[in-house]
Amino acid sequence: MPTRTAYGNTLGFLSAWSYWITAWAGNAAIAVGWVLYVEVFLNKGHNRFVSVLLVLVGLWLPALVNLAGARQMGLVQVVTTVLKFAALAFMATVGLFFVHGANYSPANISGESTAAAIGGGMPIGLFRYLGVETVAVAAGKVRDPDRNIPRPTVIGTLATAVVYVLSLVAVFGILPAQQLKNSTAPFSDAANAIFGGSWAGNIMAVAVIVSGLGALSVWTMICAEMPLAAAQDGLLPARFKQLSAKGVPAFGVVTSTALASVAVIVNYSGSGGTTAFTTLVLMTGITAAIPYALSAGAQIKWRLADRRQLQGARFAATW
Repeated sequence: MPTRTAYGNTLGFLSAWSYWITAWAGNAAIAVGWVLYVEVFLNKGHNRFVSVLLVLVGLWLPALVNLAGARQMGLVQVVTTVLKFAALAFMATVGLFFVHGANYSPANISGESTAAAIGGGMPIGLFRYLGVETVAVAAGKVRDPDRNIPRPTVIGTLATAVVYVLSLVAVFGILPAQQLKNSTAPFSDAANAIFGGSWAGNIMAVAVIVSGLGALSVWTMICAEMPLAAAQDGLLPARFKQLSAKGVPAFGVVTSTALASVAVIVNYSGSGGTTAFTTLVLMTGITAAIPYALSAGAQIKWRLADRRQLQGARFAATW
């Protein structure tokens, strides 16, 4: 808990509060993006009311999985991770053979300056890697955390970066820029472009849907574990640290999912799916910057002012 240790309870609370908002707002954004692939099969006309209902299903189904206990959530995560990796690995390898160099230009079709376009894309880039630190938040549920947190964090981040970059290079090179701009399910469209027809895109959409449920399950757990840890330090109400009979911080699961649901409804009330997704991503970028900056400042303070040495490869949570 670097922020609280370095700066006291006030900034510790600010960091915990901001990160909790990041968690449930991020969950809402993932659910909105998830629905864009669900709508490859359902609600193809993108009726806003139906889209909201689908997003709520995407939020509350993982919440129910979490309420059933960590073991059930872990089993779901194993299956969804395998499917997620298979889909991304396919696009990052096979997809590269179907790239057309002409599709990479024009690089900027936003109608804005290059600087503005890059700035607009940065929050989404940050969002892709948001959560690399969350494994430390759930350290209490990890076997042998001293070994099983640092190694997967470093290796997983590097592997994820490689797969993400290569798969995006493939998708950007397979689809013409204008088609990519208007696509709500670019990985499915890229798969269809490779094989022709729609069957490959449907398979890709199913893989994304299943893997998306896995991501939502993990983030729902983080949404509850974060306020649980903060409540144990007296930074949030004691209700958040109460556990159910299955050892789950049920109040945190339900409260966080309810807040994510409200955020989705509010955003959809004034915009469609892609705009709602972008708005929620921007929200998480702003709230994530606070605990990230405070945690980084705490590490610098320990090194320079307190001359406190980091203990090997240990990782700390961000509140």
